[in-house]
Amino acid sequence: MKKLISMLLILFVLMNTAVFAQETDQSKAVFELQSLGILRADENGDLNLDKEMTRAEFAAVVVRLLNMELVADSVKGERIFTDVPADAWYTSYVNLLYHFDIMHGDGEGAFRPDDNVTQNEVVKVLLCCIGYGTVAYQQGGYPNGYIAMGSSLGLYKNVNASASSGAILRSDVAQMVYNT
Repeated sequence: MKKLISMLLILFVLMNTAVFAQETDQSKAVFELQSLGILRADENGDLNLDKEMTRAEFAAVVVRLLNMELVADSVKGERIFTDVPADAWYTSYVNLLYHFDIMHGDGEGAFRPDDNVTQNEVVKVLLCCIGYGTVAYQQGGYPNGYIAMGSSLGLYKNVNASASSGAILRSDVAQMVYNT
C-alpha cells in the first residue's frame, strides 16, 4: 500500500511540474511579446489570454511581429475585402498581409475579420512570414503540409490547443508567435 501511495504521489508531483513548466514558458512568451509591443492589452489593460483571437486581431499581431506598422499605414484606405471597412482599426493590417501574400480571405471577397483564427491559419501565416510557406505548400499544402512543417520547426512547443481546425486561445497564439 505504501508503494502505491508513493507512486501516486510521485506521479502527481511530476504532472504538476509539467503543467507549471508549460505555464511558465507561456508566461515568458507573453511577457516578451508584450514587451516588444507585438501583443497588446485591451483598453482595460487585459490581455484576455483565456479568450479566442479574431482574424483581425491576429493580423495586427503579425504586422507588429514583422515590424511593419508604418508600412501598413500606407494601405489603410484601400477596400480589398467586402467585410473590411476602409476606416476599421484593422484595415491597414489586413491589407498589408494581403499585399504580401501572407493572409487571405475566403475566396469570395470576404476576410471574416470577426471570425476566430484557427491553429491551422496561425501556423500557415507564421510559416509564410519566416519563408517556409512554399516548402510547406510543396509538402502537402494547406493544412497538412503547414502542420507538418510547423511541427518540425517547433511552432507547437508549449501550445495547449489540440484542435487544429478550431479556434485557438490568445495564450496559444502568443506561444506560437514566440516559437517562430
